[in-house]
Amino acid sequence: MGIFNSFRIAPSTTTMAAGLAAASPIFSAMWSSDTKWARLRSLAIQMMSLGTGFAAGSGLFEVHRVTGYTLADTGGVAVSLASPIAKINPAWVPSDWTDMRISTTAALTPGTRDALPTWPFASVLFGVTTAVNTVHLATTKIWDVADAPMVIGPGKGLVILATVPATGTWKATITPCWEEMEPF
Repeated sequence: MGIFNSFRIAPSTTTMAAGLAAASPIFSAMWSSDTKWARLRSLAIQMMSLGTGFAAGSGLFEVHRVTGYTLADTGGVAVSLASPIAKINPAWVPSDWTDMRISTTAALTPGTRDALPTWPFASVLFGVTTAVNTVHLATTKIWDVADAPMVIGPGKGLVILATVPATGTWKATITPCWEEMEPF
């Protein structure tokens, strides 16, 4: 099984508006290539409050597999994977992700995809205080290939859902690291 390239990128939201609904999609990635598959090596998340404080409580980020994806999510901003951005080895081929996007100020709008599973394959729960301009979740690796390989094939993908206390404005960074390889 040949690996075509390895990738890593760390896109951030802009200022997320206060009052985001629970379990709002803030990051999505859709894979459509028939000639390659993606193997998620790791996934890290960090989050901080900005100028408007939260009500004290807890935050939760959940990562869900999408088992059937035919139309990408919309909203936010598409993450540019154009050459040489994200490539570990700039001489190798560019990424085959069909669409990777992150929220700007509000939740993403789901595209045409299967219902998400009841339980995420990875999540992180963390405390949130009323303090402003404070890191509430330091960079946290919530998925690592040492846990188990996560392979994403055609018509599949992943979505990250966020639940945070009311009132606060915040920013998050999502850092996926993956390889693209020949299908099994």
